[in-house]
Amino acid sequence: MCGINAIYRYQGISETDRDRISRMDAEMTYRGPDGEGTWFGEQAALGMRRLAIIGLKGGDQPIFNEDRSLVLVCNGEIYNHPEIRKDLEARGRRYATTTDSESVLRLYEEYGTDCVDHLRGMFAFALWDEKKKRLFVARDRVGEVPLYFAENHQGVVFSSELKAIANHAIERLDPDYDSIRQTLRYSYPVDLRNTFIRQIKRLLPGERAIVDANGLCLEKYWKPRFKGNYSGTRKNAEEDVLNALRESVSLRMRSEVPVAVLLSGGIDSAAIAALIAKSHSGVQAITAGYRGRPDCDETEEAEKIAKAIGIKWERVELDESDFLNYFDDLVHVIDEPVGDKSAIAQWAIYRKAKEKGLKVLLSGNGGDELFFGYPYWNQVGYRLDQRMQWERLAEKRRRHRIPSKVGFLARRLVSEPLSLFDAFAPSDRSGIFAHPYYDHRARYLKDADWPNGNSLRAPDPFTAFLDEADNGPDLIASILFSTWLPANCLHLSNKLGLGNSVELRAPLLDHKLVDLVFSLPIEWRFSRSEPKTFLKGILRGVIPDRVLEGKKRGFTPPDPMIEKIIQKSEEKVFGKPAIELVDVLVSRMMRNYFGNSYDAASSERRLSRKSRD
Repeated sequence: MCGINAIYRYQGISETDRDRISRMDAEMTYRGPDGEGTWFGEQAALGMRRLAIIGLKGGDQPIFNEDRSLVLVCNGEIYNHPEIRKDLEARGRRYATTTDSESVLRLYEEYGTDCVDHLRGMFAFALWDEKKKRLFVARDRVGEVPLYFAENHQGVVFSSELKAIANHAIERLDPDYDSIRQTLRYSYPVDLRNTFIRQIKRLLPGERAIVDANGLCLEKYWKPRFKGNYSGTRKNAEEDVLNALRESVSLRMRSEVPVAVLLSGGIDSAAIAALIAKSHSGVQAITAGYRGRPDCDETEEAEKIAKAIGIKWERVELDESDFLNYFDDLVHVIDEPVGDKSAIAQWAIYRKAKEKGLKVLLSGNGGDELFFGYPYWNQVGYRLDQRMQWERLAEKRRRHRIPSKVGFLARRLVSEPLSLFDAFAPSDRSGIFAHPYYDHRARYLKDADWPNGNSLRAPDPFTAFLDEADNGPDLIASILFSTWLPANCLHLSNKLGLGNSVELRAPLLDHKLVDLVFSLPIEWRFSRSEPKTFLKGILRGVIPDRVLEGKKRGFTPPDPMIEKIIQKSEEKVFGKPAIELVDVLVSRMMRNYFGNSYDAASSERRLSRKSRD
């Protein structure tokens, strides 16, 4: 894992751009402490910081082809690199290094921009094609690796870090109020394209881009599809999914540095640890715990799991000092406002992993989104499905002229355009997706608190997903997979992990596994009353039954610990009482990026700032 930067200029790279790339690289040293590299052409410039995992020697970047007409910087891991290399060398392609990133360049030589179709991994890369005079950029399918960009009349700038663009690459910064609204309401930005800075956007998961003299062109090359077209039996499906999971775990064990497993007391990480234990020796599992808090501490159960599956295990104990001592560092690396308290605990355990010399951690990220692991969302999906069935019945009545009371009722129910909230009573609709705490705080922000007439009220951002699936549970899965997972879970694991120079890998998010699972009939995968019913079925005999039957717990620190952290840090960091914490966080964030022109008490704000150039 690394950090990359790229600049394309319509009128050519300037000396200022050369300096800019160097400063952008320096902004993210923690993402790649093992090396750095830059390249400057007439119209493009590339830079990177390297965290060496595969190809420790000779893997420095940028990487070139033989005549140096192709130049690549790549962030992430290409897990199927050995298979790609074997195939391409048989076709006559010659490799100059042992690093997995070179496979991106060689695939581009062979397939052009379709090279992404052959990659299994987590990645974001930028490749300059001198012959075609174009910059080709792409991001992995599920969004494990971030990539931001900013476009103006001069060209386009890309970076692994939002702050690298904000601090060094653009002249004006304005708040994006829609993105800020969503973060305040839902605890994360639902619209992944936009950030809280209007000029800075995200390349979406599964998206590629070309920049040339004609401008910037964006294209999706992958998205989760809920096809239900699996042709085998349920028994075949169970075998296929378990084998796909085994393969995914095996691929993510490829590393030239030690790999460890983040083991909780839950199903996802236990499955990963068990599959590793059967095929690899000497791998360590680590579990974070809180002294004296059994309600939040899974270390006892994790230790039992480790003993049962035969894997080396170590407890990492966390307390408030782990958070207070590094609070400013956490805020610096996280780059954007988030509302997930588990960020505090994640930061602490990644810090502990770094202290132990670990560079790679396997996690259970994605299991809940892939296998319906959230009881609340399963209920929402079920209720949505009932609504969608009424709509299908009404459509059938219209086509076949069914003269029945049922048909009449169905017609009445769908006489208006369908909104995602229509399946719920009016009193319930506002809080379906809203985070309870942040929704409560947002209600105190009057319309007058927003500058230039902007309002906190905004349209439902989730209705756009209505065409993504033909049943309620898969509709919720699509929403979680396209918003919550990349915007919150993967954002935090990447930012907080790389903030400590630690790489997080997620076997449950291999795109082949995802495609396979989403091809299965919904009735196999979903149960209103039993989270992860399909996954539990295939894991019987792989992990202890008590794990399969255990209660789901998150990785959030105990509330008293959170309160103590706030109490001790509020005067030092915020200078305000805890009750004003959210308001101060927003104010501080705005001032950090938009300068002193932000005045929280003023009804007229002009929020702009010149770059440091």
